[in-house]
Amino acid sequence: MDSKTVGMLQDPMTVPAHDSEETTNGSSSSSMDTPRARRLLACAVAGGDVSEGGIHRFAGVTIVEARRAFDLCRQVGLVDADHSVEQMVAISLIDDLPSEELAEIRSKAARSWMAVGPSHFLAEIERARNLGGLLPLDEIVELSDRAGHMSLSLHDYETATCLFQLALEFDVSGEPLLVAQRMRALASALDGLGQVGEARETLARAATLGYVGGNCEIVVSASVQYALPADWYAGDSRAIALLDRASSMEPSDADEVRVLAARSLVEMRIPIAPTSDQQVAWVTRPQVAHALADTALERAAIHSPDVRALAALAWRTTHRAPHDLDKRREVSRESLNLAQMLRLPTYQVESAVWLAVDAIESSDRPLYDEALSVARWVAERDGNPRLIWRAHTLACGSAHMEGDLDEAERWRLRAREVGQAISSPGWLAADLLLVGQMVVFARNPRLTSENLLPEDSPALVNPIGRAVAALLHAEVDNSATAERMIRKSLRQIDPESSYLLLATRCADVALRLGSVQIAEDIVSILAPWRGRVAVDSNGWWIDGPVDMWLGLLLNLSGHVDEASDCLEEAERIAKSLGDTRSLHRIEDSRSIVLRANQMSTDPVSRGFVLTDRQRTILILMSKGMTNHEIADHLSYSTSTIRSESMTIYKALGVKGRAEAIAWFAKHSSA
Repeated sequence: MDSKTVGMLQDPMTVPAHDSEETTNGSSSSSMDTPRARRLLACAVAGGDVSEGGIHRFAGVTIVEARRAFDLCRQVGLVDADHSVEQMVAISLIDDLPSEELAEIRSKAARSWMAVGPSHFLAEIERARNLGGLLPLDEIVELSDRAGHMSLSLHDYETATCLFQLALEFDVSGEPLLVAQRMRALASALDGLGQVGEARETLARAATLGYVGGNCEIVVSASVQYALPADWYAGDSRAIALLDRASSMEPSDADEVRVLAARSLVEMRIPIAPTSDQQVAWVTRPQVAHALADTALERAAIHSPDVRALAALAWRTTHRAPHDLDKRREVSRESLNLAQMLRLPTYQVESAVWLAVDAIESSDRPLYDEALSVARWVAERDGNPRLIWRAHTLACGSAHMEGDLDEAERWRLRAREVGQAISSPGWLAADLLLVGQMVVFARNPRLTSENLLPEDSPALVNPIGRAVAALLHAEVDNSATAERMIRKSLRQIDPESSYLLLATRCADVALRLGSVQIAEDIVSILAPWRGRVAVDSNGWWIDGPVDMWLGLLLNLSGHVDEASDCLEEAERIAKSLGDTRSLHRIEDSRSIVLRANQMSTDPVSRGFVLTDRQRTILILMSKGMTNHEIADHLSYSTSTIRSESMTIYKALGVKGRAEAIAWFAKHSSA
């Protein structure tokens, strides 16, 4: 501090000789004395804005008077060339203000900062501190809390995170419950950024502080929040311990329902984790989780919307079996309606995903489109990368159903990028399933070979992953491997884990292998679910109408009349869904089944012992298709078609393809 400034602090009446000279903007400062200028500057310093505008706003004078005061303060050295005020000067200026006036100025400053929005709040606080505003720590904490909650409501998670961290840094109150509440808010902000691990640690600390402070509500809320999202922490022992602690504190009935619902989510699945950071397969525990979720849903009926929303979401998340479809639709719709009313992004997206799955399984395309739109809109608006990943994977499944492989690949790559960035423990499982779907329907031999996984791959722990691998092995004529893998998948079929999708994937392998025995086993699994659409539990793979697969399996087994009925119903369902991929397959399959049926009733061909599949192959031979084209058309392996062709030649008593085609032309026209 120079001697001139020191002199001004010691004797505010001292004015430099040049005080009456013209200011830089041409206005005279002769009407502004130094004590008044000093006092006006003090108001600006207290407000954290050392400028002409700051004096105008916080001292309540005209802009002309503010300009004169500011110019004079610069001339006498109270304000540095960079428009800053040294700390000692600032302390002296603020000390001269009456306490009531100082409080009013700070209140006005706080309102001003809040008015410009929380995204500017951090910069304003830093500016105020640098310029000598010297806001008390308790005011910084209070303002940071207020702005942090505003940021949360605006989905500005980055600003909210910084503000709550600032409040925690400056809070010296030592109040554990206040700190715990702030940590819960910070965890929400961290979760919004996709930093689920950091959010989880913060919530564990909040629950501990709540327990130390004897506040059951904080312990319950932090523990329940810790248990979400369910797809990250299924079977987590720490989550269970936190929920047990909450239960031990004699919670209210509403809080007890919350704990039950969260407990059902954690208890439903135990990941089989061959790697430390990725989950690709799970063991389900419906015998434990269903009772908890059922009780929570029943008891939530008399409680507030937020309690009912959690209970509904927990019930739907833990109930995925086909026999629950009617209630699943009802609960999913209720869950989404409550989430929309409460404006809870995580609940909105999760509920929309479940409703989309329920809609597609019941062949309700309008409802599916509605749910898909909600999931994508909320995720993009909220900006939470975890929700964006969820919506992207759902969009990829939709594009696959419509036969748009390029669009599906774009969504898959976007989902993969987001999932990797936030270290989602489920991104690998989703990506493998979406890649497998692309490979299966691309029918590209090179692509198939490139994506064959070794049998000890972690992805094959999942029965669906194993079924997809079996299909690829069948494509490259590894029939023994394919059959062994598919039989193991069928032994692991679980009503609570993408039941219909696993069955139809196994059906595809049975068709390509031409295994009547496996086909009959799968018919017994799928037959009760005619009218449904096969879809995985997350909506990533929509495998077409169950009737389509039943029709193909029944045709393989020789039940051509039943096969025709199934394919007719499958066509109706696929049209209502806009399922382009299934419609192409149904169209080809219906014509083949009908021709095979006609041929089997022809009196000339009836004397020859040909199976339905052999008759179908003969029909396609007559159309000029090669063995590879027939295999691709019927979804069999080339080796199967080759073997069946030899059997056909022997049964007809002909020497090769040309004679077989000639025989067919003669007898089909007879």
